[in-house]
Amino acid sequence: MIPPQPPPDHVDLDPVDWPATRAQAHRMLDDVLDYLERVRERPVWRPIPEEVRAGLREPSPRDPTDLAEVHRQFLRLILPYATGNVHPGFMGWVHGGGSVAGALAILAPELAPRLEGIQRADSLAVDFHKWGQVPYDAGFIMVRDGALQQRTFASPATYLGREARGLAAGSPWPCDFGPDLSRGFRALKTWFTLKVYGTAHLGANIAYTCRLAQYLKARVEACPELELMAPVTLNIVCFRLRGADPDALNRRIVTELQEAGAVAPSTTVLGGSRVIRAAIVNHRTQPRDIDALVEAVRARNPVC
Repeated sequence: MIPPQPPPDHVDLDPVDWPATRAQAHRMLDDVLDYLERVRERPVWRPIPEEVRAGLREPSPRDPTDLAEVHRQFLRLILPYATGNVHPGFMGWVHGGGSVAGALAILAPELAPRLEGIQRADSLAVDFHKWGQVPYDAGFIMVRDGALQQRTFASPATYLGREARGLAAGSPWPCDFGPDLSRGFRALKTWFTLKVYGTAHLGANIAYTCRLAQYLKARVEACPELELMAPVTLNIVCFRLRGADPDALNRRIVTELQEAGAVAPSTTVLGGSRVIRAAIVNHRTQPRDIDALVEAVRARNPVC
């Protein structure tokens, strides 16, 4: 039997030049600290010019953009037009002022056909903090009938009255589309991720994690003491070690692996059986991590 071959061309999102990225990160931190230190020198709030709004209504970028350039766009298009709650003159609604301490799916073409028919859904929930690699949490919902959603969630409170101009303009507000009245700027970290990496690179990483799942499937199928427990269609592989009382055995194995610290799968139940569940999502995962998982499970075979 030909041994399973790991997928080539590892795709991750880590910097190519760590020193340059570190320097840019320090510049970004300095810019945010400068913004907070000099907050009194700026207006509490200013309206967003239409040309700025137009600049933000662009398709998701396919190709990567240099982090420094994305940060320059952030400073020019986003930061000057924030709500203004960090300013000492902000007294409009109950927003905290923040603190310095507090400040510190996209698919590859080969996978897109698996979502055929998604356009018929009334609503879709997407967690960009999963395959999109955005820092937790970044959940989004897309709905077909925006008017119905707004009628469901919009609040009639008098202190949330809307105006044609000023800080209370721009209706509908984000709070009109969900149960959260107060919410963080989740879209910002998603915007940075899409701008810096581009959908093509993010999609390539998604496809790579799926190829890693196929590699894990092949490794499992090549080991007589292991048993594949479900088809592998995307990035999740469910398998178990054969043996007496396999439920207790595989539950114990997963606990031991987690405590050992090298690899950390979880468990699930399929067809009434407790199995090992490996969800390959992290952009840093490589074939050697898959090999480490397989060998660590095999090493706990009570027959050996």
